[in-house]
Amino acid sequence: MPGRAGGELVVQSESDREWMRSRSTRVDQRKVRVLLIEDDPEDVMLVERSLGRPSVPSHPFTLDHAAVLQEGLDRLAKGDTDGILLDLDLPDSRGVDTVVRVRERDSEVPIVVFTMSGDDDTAMRALEAGAQDYLVKGELNGSLLRRSIRYAIERQRTRRRDAQLQDRRLRALKLESLGVLAGGVAWGLE
Repeated sequence: MPGRAGGELVVQSESDREWMRSRSTRVDQRKVRVLLIEDDPEDVMLVERSLGRPSVPSHPFTLDHAAVLQEGLDRLAKGDTDGILLDLDLPDSRGVDTVVRVRERDSEVPIVVFTMSGDDDTAMRALEAGAQDYLVKGELNGSLLRRSIRYAIERQRTRRRDAQLQDRRLRALKLESLGVLAGGVAWGLE
């Protein structure tokens, strides 16, 4: 776990270095690679327009597109996707099962569901299945889409960091317990 020595941050392990790297590269400091899994060409154009013009050097998003879920899952396997915009009505997958299939392939990638249905039940089931947000295509605007993608990525990063911190706490407690046990044994041998 990172500690302080004379006011300096001391990094003690590779996992600590990884944690520090993840803290230093926020979503708003680099290009975000978004995978859009959507079969309707008009909706693809809607997303492209909403995210802005990628030809501008300061444009924060890189958009990859897959027309069917399997193509998206294959693309996701490359490991360079920061977040997914996922339609729930694809030729090879329908409904919340689409989110489940993405989660089976990658348990960490942030998912923003992007669909025609504004049904609250479907939205809740998608969130329970692992999506970070649920957007209705008819209510979409550029600001909402960009914010939703960024927030989904940051929520997922925060969740991952919290899990890592919890794991570190548990390891520290185990080590502390072993230290107390070893001290008791050593005391009993004297």
